Amino acid sequence: MTHSTEAELRLLLDGRLTTERAETVAAHLDACEDCRGVVERMTEVSGSLWGTLVVTADRDPASSSTEEGPTIAGYEDFRLLGRGGCGVVYLATESASGRLVAVKFLRGGATASPQERAWFLDEARAAANLRHPNIVTVLAVGEERGQPYYIMEHLPAGSLADRLDGAPLNPAEAAALVLEIARAIQHAHESGVIHRDLKPGNILLDAPTRLELPWTPKVGDFGMAKSTESRARTATPGQAIFGTPGYMAPEQAFGRSRDVRPAADVYALGAILYELLTGRPPFQGGTAYETLLLVRDGEPLPPGRIRPGLPRDLETVCLKCLEKEPGRRYASAARLADDLEAFRAGRPVAARPVGRLGRLERWARREPAVAGLSAATLLLVASLFVVVTIAWRRAVTQRIELAGMVKKAEDRSEKLLEALVFSGEAASKLFLN
Repeated sequence: MTHSTEAELRLLLDGRLTTERAETVAAHLDACEDCRGVVERMTEVSGSLWGTLVVTADRDPASSSTEEGPTIAGYEDFRLLGRGGCGVVYLATESASGRLVAVKFLRGGATASPQERAWFLDEARAAANLRHPNIVTVLAVGEERGQPYYIMEHLPAGSLADRLDGAPLNPAEAAALVLEIARAIQHAHESGVIHRDLKPGNILLDAPTRLELPWTPKVGDFGMAKSTESRARTATPGQAIFGTPGYMAPEQAFGRSRDVRPAADVYALGAILYELLTGRPPFQGGTAYETLLLVRDGEPLPPGRIRPGLPRDLETVCLKCLEKEPGRRYASAARLADDLEAFRAGRPVAARPVGRLGRLERWARREPAVAGLSAATLLLVASLFVVVTIAWRRAVTQRIELAGMVKKAEDRSEKLLEALVFSGEAASKLFLN
């Protein structure tokens, strides 16, 4: 087995390898424990993150538009739409009806392992059972010549990412949009499905059905979703790529994708809301690795500092979703939706802004060494202050006691002087008589 060099691994971490080479190195890392150890030593990040670092190197669809498309009975005219972390999506025509559909295949196709195929089909079937007006409808799930796939409705308006150009939305519009998405995600959670890859690129847009929104958002791409029901039957493949660094919850980003809970989707909803309000994600490094470090160690800049004048309640709602600790976020997507509905109705939201003590606590968790040194320094200063105070008080007490002794001596001197004067006067009178 030929091992990757440290230089090549560094290029992978920096996102500077070609997609083809990145995938080759990633496959090697999945099979080579020694090289994963090298990555961990280089980055101080769990080796299970390699898939996350590769996912951002998606191939440009246009560069592969001429490759030979797949075939499925009853569908024709396959055209490549795009590639994701674990799938390839094509636009196809249903032969009988002539309607356009989107077809997603497992990346690797027939060469994927039986475990990967079973996992992909389990999760696709779980997504197919979701019925909600804000979730992309899965029309069919199947397997053709060893290639698992699922067929979805095609939404030609594109994704939310296609509409974002760095310009933020109106706060009321942003709240209404995320409210719709949150309700869809709550439906998925109640059905036992956790999305794990919520981002603007996976929010597809349909014709508007509400006056306050220019589009109807529909959550798509459940290919990375986790079904709580299928978990016992099919384990998640170790090499599965989960999420996008800028929208991933900290617990998901650092090697615990298999154990994520609905709180990870709540975090992603907050990241989407943040971008809608400010025009940028909460964390955005120069590379995927840098972004992951920001997700782990950084605190998002309050949206109001980027865009002054934002409603304070909406900022509070957004930041509550982005809490590092899952237990500090909204308990469910439904609770988030409730607060967004309250904001839109002009009612107080349940979320409360973090105070100074809360910010100090976050800083201490983020910088334990510096916090420990600062605490020790403060303790030393406090101890010195106590010692100096005690010494000063003793000096003051001694000074007061000395002043009292001097006063007593002065009083005695005055009395003695008076006695001497009296004696002198008495002697003079006796002598004169």
